Amino acid sequence: MDDELYYRLGSIMTKRREVGDSGLPAEDFALMLTVPFAFSSEQMGPIFNEAFKERVLQIRMESSEQMVNELDGLFKVFDPRHYIPVMTVLGNAIFGRISHMAGAREKLIEDIVVEVLTERGLRRLAAQSIYGLVTTQGGENLPTVVRERAAFSRAGIKKPDILILNNALASHDKDARALTRERISRLMPDATKIFIENQFYNPDSYDLHIEIVDGRIDGEASSTEPQDADARQDLNRKLEMIAQAELFSSLDRKQQRLLAFSSQWYKAKAEQTIFAVGEEADAAYLCVKGLSGLFWSIPEEDSRLITEVAPGRLIGDLAVIVNDKRQLDLIAIEDSVFLRIGASELLAVIENDPMVAASLLRSVSGHLTNAAENIRAIRAFAAERGVDFSEFEVID
Repeated sequence: MDDELYYRLGSIMTKRREVGDSGLPAEDFALMLTVPFAFSSEQMGPIFNEAFKERVLQIRMESSEQMVNELDGLFKVFDPRHYIPVMTVLGNAIFGRISHMAGAREKLIEDIVVEVLTERGLRRLAAQSIYGLVTTQGGENLPTVVRERAAFSRAGIKKPDILILNNALASHDKDARALTRERISRLMPDATKIFIENQFYNPDSYDLHIEIVDGRIDGEASSTEPQDADARQDLNRKLEMIAQAELFSSLDRKQQRLLAFSSQWYKAKAEQTIFAVGEEADAAYLCVKGLSGLFWSIPEEDSRLITEVAPGRLIGDLAVIVNDKRQLDLIAIEDSVFLRIGASELLAVIENDPMVAASLLRSVSGHLTNAAENIRAIRAFAAERGVDFSEFEVID
């Protein structure tokens, strides 16, 4: 959505409050109705509730043919036998779009698509269709990632005395950006480099770090409360849950808000797998309601419950910190609700708050101590029954 369309829609909404739907010109009313087609329900957030989703699906199933006929060619029914120009190659391959809540499973889907394209001999052709295109002035029609790399490379080739990087490589993760910064320093050791970012994950890595808020250096942060009542209520509820968690209760309000803004509600039905062994650790989960458990999968046997996850407990954080794959399955024992906190946001808080890091160490140490005590109890139990347990060791 460009600026002009945004402001026009804003004026339409203001007029609608004054004159109602019947008072709007047909053109303005039609433009307002296009908004739901531009954003997904996940992007709309808590306003797009479950009842609304169910009603939309019901209308789609009962009246889709009637709507397509009466809209007189404005919409076209997707045919799996035809390529859909408005969707990406990946979207055409899976006949849909991947949910923002997919997390690490998004990569699994992409891997399957790449494997199928490779088997059909289409991988090179797919790459050519993605990157073989005519660019407009300034590369405005290029994807953001490609445009960022092209602009960055063009600036670096000139080897200037002063290099200003304004949100350079903003679409890349923090590890890629840190690696790029190191390479710039090696290529241009004598250049003065100025980085302008919305957020710095590791400010200690720079010679000088200056924070500008509302035009003032190190100024007080202004209120960023959402204007919508439902969104504000949703944010306040997330803040309340995070503040009640023992791990995050000592954080200042700014960092709690960072976690609240970046977190998403995740609902799991009983027996639903939230994450499984071998998956990438893309997020940690704060249990808000219900009961879940960490299970150890044993081939040809039933999974064994290792520990229960009750409300207030953060789970999956250790795998995020060590950047390792999941070692256990997290499965809902009963209907549960979690706050899903992204890996990058959690690491940003840990890296910038020693108290949180120390609290995590205490938590992990407590779990290891309990595990050691359980092993000692098992060894004692086995010794009483004459079972040889000498090949197992417990390290304090």
